[in-house]
Amino acid sequence: YVSVLTGQDWTNDQINFLTTIGTSLFTLPAGEVETVFAYEHRDEEADFVPYAANQQGVTGVGIQEVPQSGSYDTNELSVEVLVPIIGGETAMTGIEVLELNGTYRYVDNSLAGSESVWNLGLRWQIIEDITLRGTMSENFRAPTLTQLVAPVTVGADSVGPDPCDSDR
Repeated sequence: YVSVLTGQDWTNDQINFLTTIGTSLFTLPAGEVETVFAYEHRDEEADFVPYAANQQGVTGVGIQEVPQSGSYDTNELSVEVLVPIIGGETAMTGIEVLELNGTYRYVDNSLAGSESVWNLGLRWQIIEDITLRGTMSENFRAPTLTQLVAPVTVGADSVGPDPCDSDR
């Protein structure tokens, strides 16, 4: 019998720092206008190291696997605001609570670049058991390290005979 170790070592490291500060800005008749300021920093690194047999292509269908690695960092600044328009003492028939909320975030990613994103929402509580919500937003998503440095898999599998060649 001949045997060989096959597989890979895959590591994905992330360092994350997040700080938030929340406060009430002022009071409206329906309640406190609340805000949260945040800063987040992330460092991410991924390494894919195939075993020697995989790198040489002596396993499976003979495709050589190549070690790959990558990293990036992200800095984000954001602010969130909640504005109570109607609620508590100002509630009325058909509107127990009406709130406006918004978020702005500036994202700077070392691979994907920088972008400003936002979110604007409205929450309307008609009665205690029925609430309607609406949201509009603009977002973007940077690729993950798995998407950037994961190995490409190539296969040489057979799918069988062509069913159109059958004489049935």
